[in-house]
Amino acid sequence: MLGEFSEITGCILRYEFPARGPPPPVKITWFDGNKTVPRPEELEEGHKLPDIGAVVIGDKGKIVYGSHGAGGAKLIPDAKMKAYQPPASSIPRSKGHYADWIAAAKGGKPAGSNFDYGVPLTEVALLGNLALRFKGQKLEWDAQAQKIANFADANRFIHPLPRKGWAW
Repeated sequence: MLGEFSEITGCILRYEFPARGPPPPVKITWFDGNKTVPRPEELEEGHKLPDIGAVVIGDKGKIVYGSHGAGGAKLIPDAKMKAYQPPASSIPRSKGHYADWIAAAKGGKPAGSNFDYGVPLTEVALLGNLALRFKGQKLEWDAQAQKIANFADANRFIHPLPRKGWAW
């Protein structure tokens, strides 16, 4: 089967994560396709947002960076970046996805992108895809029960019924 798209489309997904003990609640807005991140007013003339990347908005400022950290993270405006003093390194650096995976497979420490990390990340992405099916409907995910708590119709996509002759 061959599909064809006649236009570029996009989406905006809004996620709200509750507080998890000491870490406070977090809101994430994902822009995709032809939906672009609004230009932060702190970004000076002559600077542009990366084509693919992020703008992180915190209580004390904003950070801009390219996909997977390409181009390095940058505080905006430039004056904040110039005044920034990084802390001493305390997190061991990755030798790369493949090297970390091979070391883990040989009995070393778990890779940085192990299942403990990858499963929840994938869950968030898939829930975003599910939200697109129900435009405008806020979906409340119950991670413990693995279902949408406030909109039962969405759950048919989470645990679909098997085809005739098959069972879970």
